[in-house]
Amino acid sequence: MPVLIGVVIDSAVATGSVSRLVLWLAVLGGVFAVLSFSWRFGARAAERASEWAGHDLRVRLTRRILDPRGGAETGRLAGELTSIATGDARRVGGVNVVLPSAVAALTGLLVSAVALLWISVPLGLVVLLGAPPLLWLGHLLGRPLERRSAVEQERAAHASGVAADLVAGLRVLKGIGAERAAVARYRGTSQESLAATLRAARTQAAHDGAILALTGLFIAAVALVGGRLAAAGDISVGDLVAAVGLALFLLNPLQLFAWVNAELAQGRASAKRIAAVLAAPPAVTAGGAAPPEPVRGHVRLRGVHHGPLSGVDLEVAPGELLGVVAPDPAAATALLSTLALDAEPARARWPSTASRCPHWTRPACAAPSSSPPTTPPSSPAPCWRTSPRPAPPPARRSAARWPPPPPTRWPAASRTARTRRSASARSRCPAGSASASHWPARSPPTRRSWCCTTRRRRWTR
Repeated sequence: MPVLIGVVIDSAVATGSVSRLVLWLAVLGGVFAVLSFSWRFGARAAERASEWAGHDLRVRLTRRILDPRGGAETGRLAGELTSIATGDARRVGGVNVVLPSAVAALTGLLVSAVALLWISVPLGLVVLLGAPPLLWLGHLLGRPLERRSAVEQERAAHASGVAADLVAGLRVLKGIGAERAAVARYRGTSQESLAATLRAARTQAAHDGAILALTGLFIAAVALVGGRLAAAGDISVGDLVAAVGLALFLLNPLQLFAWVNAELAQGRASAKRIAAVLAAPPAVTAGGAAPPEPVRGHVRLRGVHHGPLSGVDLEVAPGELLGVVAPDPAAATALLSTLALDAEPARARWPSTASRCPHWTRPACAAPSSSPPTTPPSSPAPCWRTSPRPAPPPARRSAARWPPPPPTRWPAASRTARTRRSASARSRCPAGSASASHWPARSPPTRRSWCCTTRRRRWTR
């Protein structure tokens, strides 16, 4: 554009030709239109490439973090992984915006150098010989920014991880009364992150200021050489205008180089953090042995009624990997407790073989019928999770070798409660299972309080 303005001055303004002035003004307008549309579509393509690159990195990080082999979370908090998958991925993806700008700045710098060589060889040599040292100095000034940016991202990720850990354990902290300690810890971590951010911001400001000062000195040198050549009559007025315009135009490419250098420094720091997560060794490696044949463990449930579950049917073949989607978390909890034999469903139909439910008694594993089984009033209900009763202890051979234990004295309230629990257990268990045994009867446990008779006790006759 500065060269075109110089041509307009020499061809139309200096000669006073109106037709040439109109022609060159039309050419100038066309060049402006081309520049505007080129920047518009180029910026759109660069932003699209940046978003796609960031998305690809986030997908790869998610796959690595969710890999069943694990290993990516070793030494890192959950919030730190989130920060890497968001902030660092965005910075690395932004390199796709930086690179086209760097190419455009380099092209503008080369075109300006060729135009200055065409106008005057000394001006062209000043640009060609002065630009490489300027770029090298900008690269050296960007190294401290790269180090400070890496520390900034690391501190920010650590603060995010501590915050996520604090929110996840908020109930526990309130339960043990450790709110102040947790708040103090997060405040210290946040202050460290703030200090790292401020150091990085000061370093970037110093970097940009130094680059701007060097660029100003370089442009002043070009303008000084062009002015001396115009004063000596070596170049025309149009050439002087073009040279000064090119010197001012060089400010934009050089500023772009400074911005590109800073963004690349931050992108390299983020890329190292992403590469560390992607290259993390797995915590569990795959085994080389084949699965057993035949695979056992057939699970079959029919008409389960328990809590929010109503008539649930489930069948899992041996060796099958099955995922159950439960929109209601309470239903998922109820199904898990039923499968883990931690809760007794109100109604259910089970397989006919008692060997498939070893933790239940045979009456609980009755053959399925067309209707849910009901327990006759005359027969007692099956005992829940009753294991085979162990044999009574062997008889003591001699009083000298086996001294009898001292009699256990139970308080009156404890004896009454124990008698009531034993009677309740005796009424709920099958006949003869708790009548004349050295072991107390078993009663249905709850989630929080197990009946005391489920533990082995020494009875005093």
